[in-house]
Amino acid sequence: MKFVQFGLMLFLFCRFVYADTLIMKNGDQVHGRFESLTANRMIFSSENFGKLEVLREKIADLQVSVDIQLPAVLVAGSSVVTTEESCHLKNAASTGFMIDCSGEMRNFTLDQLPLMTRYLPPEKPVWKQKGSVRVAASSSSGNTDEEHWDISAKSQFSKQKHRHTIALDFENEVDNNGHSDEFYETKYAYDWFFDKNWFLNGNASYTRDVASDIDARYKLGSGIGYQFWSNENRHLEVEGGLVYVDQNYVSKGNQQTDYMAARWALDWWQRWDSLKLFHDHELVGSFEKGSDFTLETDTGIKYLINKQLYGEFKYEWDHDNLPAKGTDKNDSKWTLGVGYDW
Repeated sequence: MKFVQFGLMLFLFCRFVYADTLIMKNGDQVHGRFESLTANRMIFSSENFGKLEVLREKIADLQVSVDIQLPAVLVAGSSVVTTEESCHLKNAASTGFMIDCSGEMRNFTLDQLPLMTRYLPPEKPVWKQKGSVRVAASSSSGNTDEEHWDISAKSQFSKQKHRHTIALDFENEVDNNGHSDEFYETKYAYDWFFDKNWFLNGNASYTRDVASDIDARYKLGSGIGYQFWSNENRHLEVEGGLVYVDQNYVSKGNQQTDYMAARWALDWWQRWDSLKLFHDHELVGSFEKGSDFTLETDTGIKYLINKQLYGEFKYEWDHDNLPAKGTDKNDSKWTLGVGYDW
């Protein structure tokens, strides 16, 4: 009994999948799925014979259970709308076909029907993810004069108008005397594209840099950005806006500071075959004191070993115009590393 029930369910399922019927002028009926109709022939997927190409002159009738898509063409002196929206086709044996496009009903015979295809609704947008991880050895000068390791990771999630970016950076610095300083930085940014190129931006970051006497620096900002282009071979976008900065120092002689500031950022890269040049920077200037500003830059070149693995040579230069007491204004660092993209 269960076997019979299963067989009946399978039969009904198949009939549901192949719910269209093609009726030939010689009386034959073919069950299957309508695919498309051109000026000369019809493409019809039969449940028994596979995909068929049938001459239009041999077709007597068509019973379709799904919506169809029509091009913007003239039919019997009337313009049938739309190349993107779906049209509902209703069968009426005595009067031909009733076609409902955008709420406008028209009646046609099969001979009068324009070119049409089975309507396929657009795919639902899905989150796209890409990212990279990088390991590098570096030599630095300025506030730090030592050798150390640098591990960084970045991940980006995007869907239609929305883009989320998370970046992590960790550095372990050990000098000749065995003294160790650790650097942490975490960044998050959200971009909402209200236009093809324009987007609103929200960003936040946390930084700890003991070598620069920064115990904790928090940034929270928002603004607007413009993406000039972004594809497999090149990328360029800029951002501008406001940011709140709250900074705590390691040394007791340096007091906590917090202020509102203007923010400007640029992100650029260009690829030529296996070589990829890149540069990005961020400029933050306080409204309270014009001489209080910071500039962070990364410039370098990547050699693409394959689609995912690369070698990287990078120069970092950071400038703090009013640094903490006992620290230098400039920090520079060369790194040589390898990375993996996905």
